[in-house]
Amino acid sequence: MRLDSAAMIRLRAALLLALTLGLVGCGGVESMVTEINEACVTSDGDAVVVVARFADCLSSSCDTLESARCELALEDGIITVTGEAVIRSKQFGACTSDCGLVEATCTLELPPGDYTLAGVGEADMVISHPVPEGSEQCEAFGP
Repeated sequence: MRLDSAAMIRLRAALLLALTLGLVGCGGVESMVTEINEACVTSDGDAVVVVARFADCLSSSCDTLESARCELALEDGIITVTGEAVIRSKQFGACTSDCGLVEATCTLELPPGDYTLAGVGEADMVISHPVPEGSEQCEAFGP
């Protein structure tokens, strides 16, 4: 069977569309978020426990949280929190406007004392360790 030129053009267009959707559309687009807008601090024995909330949020109809992690480092009484979250977003179609939190939990063993938590938004937060049982210290720095 031999295709005429119009049929060949339609076939090429269909193959190109299928290839394009297969490569970028159906799987979604992955993005990495490193900005932390809020931190909540508690204690667990000798450890400081930080729940880091990232700047982005998830649409329940379009986004999937692939991974989220954070790390704490201590130097000269300053605890620096860093982290990253990987979000896969649907590329085509309408998304709901709900905003699910993106967060990660990290811990660091510390002696009792006062520390500065840095790496969250544009400001630093002074924390006392251990945090009294049943309470937490939170600070929001984002929009």
